[in-house]
Amino acid sequence: MRHGLLLRVACLLLAMAALPYFLSALATPGEINKGKIRFSFDERGISGLANPNDPFGAIVMAPNSRLELTLCVKVGDGDWTDIKTRGQTWDASPEEGTVTYSNAGSDDPLDVIETFKTDGTALDWTIDMESARNLPVRIGDLAISVLTVGPRGENPIQIFEHGFLKHQFVSGHGSFFFFVRASGAPPFLLVTVKPGTKLEYATGGRRTGVQVYVHSSLAGGSETRGTWRQEHTSLELAPQGQPGSMVSYGFRFQFADSYEELRELIYQEGLFDVRVVPGMTVPENLTARFALHT
Repeated sequence: MRHGLLLRVACLLLAMAALPYFLSALATPGEINKGKIRFSFDERGISGLANPNDPFGAIVMAPNSRLELTLCVKVGDGDWTDIKTRGQTWDASPEEGTVTYSNAGSDDPLDVIETFKTDGTALDWTIDMESARNLPVRIGDLAISVLTVGPRGENPIQIFEHGFLKHQFVSGHGSFFFFVRASGAPPFLLVTVKPGTKLEYATGGRRTGVQVYVHSSLAGGSETRGTWRQEHTSLELAPQGQPGSMVSYGFRFQFADSYEELRELIYQEGLFDVRVVPGMTVPENLTARFALHT
C-alpha cells in the first residue's frame, strides 16, 4: 500500500514537471489579426508585423525575421553567457491576442518570460527577468532587434511602397523610433519605451532596421569607432528571492495614420514631441525656434 502511494506521488510530480513542455507542445503556429495589428507567431517568435489596413499591403518586418531579444549575463565572476528564451516553453492565446515565451526548464542563471499582447490598437512586448541563482546575476547586454524591409528591389512598388526607413531618438527614458515608407505615405510604425524602460545605444542602418539596447556595457563598451553620448550600463540583480532580484522592461508598437497622429502618440506615451525650425541641426550663428509638447 505504502509503495503504491509513493509510486502515485512520484508519477504526479513527474507529470507536473512535464506540464510546461506538454502545454508548449500543444501550441501551434498561427496569426493574430486585430484592429491595426497583424502578426504571425511560432515557437521561434513573432514575425510578419503589419497593419492589415495598409493600402499597399506592405509588411514592415523583413522576410524570415523575428522580433529578437539579445541577452548576455554572468553569475558572480563567471563567464558571460547568452540566454535564449525561444525554443523552450511557449504558449499562444489568439482570442486574447497573447503569445508568451519562456526559458523554463533550462539551466540559465536568469528566468526570462517574454509576453506579446495586443488589443488591436497596440502590440506590447514585456520582458520579465528574475535571478535563478543564489549569487548575483549581472546583465551586460539587453537589446531588441526589429529588422525591416528596406527601400530596395527591382520595381518602384518594392522600393517606395513596400520599403521602409528608420528614424530614431535614443535618449534614455524619452527614447522612441519609427519606420516610414520610402514614399512617405502612411501608416507608420512607432515603437516607444514603456515606463521604467530606457534606451542608451543603437546599431543598424536606416535601411535594415534597428537593434536598440537597454543595457550595452559589452556591445557598446567594445566599440572603438567614434563616440557615444550616453553611458554604456549593466545591471546587477540580487540573488534569487532577495529584494532587487527581478526587473521588467517593455516596448509598445503602434501604427499611426499620419505624422500628426505619430506626434500625438509620442505625447500620449509620456515622451517628448519636439519641433524645430529650420531643423534639428543648426549652426551656431543661426536663430532657431522650437516647440515642446510633453
